[in-house]
Amino acid sequence: MGSEQGTRTRGGLRFFSWLGLLLTLCGGGCLAFNNSSSTRGLTTSGFSVHPTYSSAPNWNDYVKASDTAVPCDGTEAGISSCLHGGERRQAFYSGPASCEGYSAADQLGAFDWECFAASSGLYFRSRGLKDSQGLGQLVTETGWKQNRLLISRSGAPAAETPLEIWWSNPVLPLPDNSSTTAASLAVAGAIYVLGASRASAGYSIEADRIALVILPGARLSQFDAGTNCTAEAGPSRCLVSTGILRSFLWIEGEFEASFYGLNVGTLRHGRIRRISISGGGTALNVDNWLENSRIDQARLQNSGRGLRIDSSIRSELSRLELTGNSDYALRLEDNNNFLLLRDSVIAGDSANAALLYGSNDVTLAGVTFANAVGAFTVISNQRLTATHLLIANAGMIFQAVTGTTLAQVVSSGFNLQLNTDGKFTGNLLLPGGASCSVSGGTNPGLNADCTLAGLSDANRVTGISLAAAFAGPADWRLSAADSVVRNRTGDGAVDNEPFVPGAPCPAEAGGNVVTVDQRARTFLRNAFELQGDGEGNDNGLCESGEACLYAPNFGAYQGEGDYRTRGTCQFQNGTISDVRLFAYPTNGV
Repeated sequence: MGSEQGTRTRGGLRFFSWLGLLLTLCGGGCLAFNNSSSTRGLTTSGFSVHPTYSSAPNWNDYVKASDTAVPCDGTEAGISSCLHGGERRQAFYSGPASCEGYSAADQLGAFDWECFAASSGLYFRSRGLKDSQGLGQLVTETGWKQNRLLISRSGAPAAETPLEIWWSNPVLPLPDNSSTTAASLAVAGAIYVLGASRASAGYSIEADRIALVILPGARLSQFDAGTNCTAEAGPSRCLVSTGILRSFLWIEGEFEASFYGLNVGTLRHGRIRRISISGGGTALNVDNWLENSRIDQARLQNSGRGLRIDSSIRSELSRLELTGNSDYALRLEDNNNFLLLRDSVIAGDSANAALLYGSNDVTLAGVTFANAVGAFTVISNQRLTATHLLIANAGMIFQAVTGTTLAQVVSSGFNLQLNTDGKFTGNLLLPGGASCSVSGGTNPGLNADCTLAGLSDANRVTGISLAAAFAGPADWRLSAADSVVRNRTGDGAVDNEPFVPGAPCPAEAGGNVVTVDQRARTFLRNAFELQGDGEGNDNGLCESGEACLYAPNFGAYQGEGDYRTRGTCQFQNGTISDVRLFAYPTNGV
């Protein structure tokens, strides 16, 4: 990562018991100072947590990835062009020459940590929030929680930093407008927090670098206090609205809408993370542009439309659950370009299901689309790449698309209308009774009997059944008993080789098992890039020199558990080289 120095050791960063342990390890360079700030008898003098990037010390501060001494101003192009300084803390531990045996955790259990060996000691640096934690783990309605870093050596406590507050953003209670009109959130850099469930007339975010956090167990719900926003070119009612143009926002928590839930104008380098919105006409609406931003771990359900995005550029939609929405679960309209949709489930009885319209260079990586009345429809797109799609009890429609690459796909059928230069590659699994319709276009990729045509070179597996694939009626994880789409991404017929940490990687994830799409990108067929780690290009595809997650299954579900503490396998270089490959410890429910 750009400015980081020294060598690093990843994995093994686990929780451990500190209470009742007074052992201080003094071999190999333990700290040896006297300081009364430690409550467990561990020396801490001179050992404290600081911002990794001095130019981005606070939450919602960002630095340029190309020069971490320079703060971002919001105009940077690319989702990985800015690094979130707020999530990146570090502490220098003087003495030890190697990270071997050392691990770290913060007392609040909020962050993942890694160790870097430098010439005179060790740097412990946070990679970011754990997937299971949010900003709500770090704040109350009235301020930041104190935190400390705990260091162990060979599983025993070695040192700790003082208990301190790590950021200086103002933390403010969310104004109570449960019996009044819509309110403005206008303190730049502030963290607005709601700790108990409450109804609201709505809020408008009026400055940059603001965070809105609904703490776990609380919910913000909407009542009708009249129009308070503009959505889709008309006056409307929004539970939360961000205004015309905002940068560096963070929104998190549970919301219940009656009209529009979250209405975004143009958002640059924003993070909408660990959010749940139910009810209303549209759960989450991006009315103008989503630019270089991430929507991650979003559950949008039981609304008219789950997620609508008018336009976007170089943004990411990850770990979405769009279920039970009566109209479009997902509606991506004109100019959603260089968009990544990954690790997501779209399910339920949506009348129109999912639409991707008028966009270029979109990547889908690990998507399950199930039990929808409508189809997954792609219209007037160029150079769509989709890998690891599981389309259950539904189909896909392509209208006037060019240069599509579909790899590792399961579907009950395809309707190809004016499809030009389509390519099916990897494995193509077709249930019994699968149907294909082809009309117009040149080299559409399939024939009307679902056999391969033109550029396609996929391995076809026909007559499969998905009856026992899923864990439950509304649980779209894969059943541990499934032998059709779970652990079958090698040839679609037999189980993949096992993933054993420290041993050679499964053959299905070898460096020569690759997909080449029609954007001339070459990537591992059965792995996804780990996002937001500051290493790769964050395009979702596993390429040389990146940290990646093994993908043994078709669709979104690739397993569960802590893959980092499990460690990596020995990657076998080929066309793709120097990959650190992780895998979930559990695959199937």
